[in-house]
Amino acid sequence: MEGIARLNAEGVYTYMNPAHAETYGFAPRELIDKTWREVHPADEVVAIEQTYFPILKRDGKWRGVLIGRRRSGELFDVELSLTTIVDEIGVYQGLLCTCIDVSERVRAKRALRQSERRFRNFFNSTYQFMGLLAVDGTLLEVNDPALMIAGLSRSDVIGQLLWETPWFSISDRARVRVRDAIARAAKGEFMRYELAIFAIGRRAIMVDFSLKPIFDDAGLVVQIIPEGRDITVTYELTQKLRQSERRVRTIADNIPAMIGYMDRDKLYRFVNKNGESWFGM
Repeated sequence: MEGIARLNAEGVYTYMNPAHAETYGFAPRELIDKTWREVHPADEVVAIEQTYFPILKRDGKWRGVLIGRRRSGELFDVELSLTTIVDEIGVYQGLLCTCIDVSERVRAKRALRQSERRFRNFFNSTYQFMGLLAVDGTLLEVNDPALMIAGLSRSDVIGQLLWETPWFSISDRARVRVRDAIARAAKGEFMRYELAIFAIGRRAIMVDFSLKPIFDDAGLVVQIIPEGRDITVTYELTQKLRQSERRVRTIADNIPAMIGYMDRDKLYRFVNKNGESWFGM
């Protein structure tokens, strides 16, 4: 219930309903003839007098959340609405005050902000490229590593369809592939594959790219998490290894003798073409 009180020109309570007094842990009779300063800590009294009263005097009303002090000494968040009372010739007569205990609401908002900060810290501290998509592929969130790798800002990409962002402008094939993968993820399928994207200076890097659908309680996809891990070094080493293997095989296949090698278990891991013929492979 909303507390209501009236104060005279000196800031002394002349009336209050039970809800107003109970908000501060008092009975009405204990606060009548006392000033509003009784129910606020000293530093808040200074802020009220120096910051909020000038606004109240100018506008005739003020509303905001202040720190109240209960009879027990406990401090809490209270929302006050103040309206000046003037007589027929405009002379200031006092205040009409309403109050609501909003400590739980403020606590919940504070906890939400802390949770959001923790999520943002995690979101931006990971080395992986991460984001959040609407079901249609619109980019809603993106972490700092994904922006920094391509020299982008949030305003460059937030609100765009993912496949139309600079990362995937490397080729039409890349854009189509991402668009089609998002369509499948929107139907509940987890998608993962390797692809090239643009980094700073339009330098191509290879990423292990995935799309993870997020489901609601009814089993419907409501959002999609895109992730990418830079695998350029591993990819390039793998490519060089394959090229080396091809060169070795080409040389070995042109030697007019059987060549092969066994592992520790005496199983052949490689034989050239002459070896394949010898074994009837």
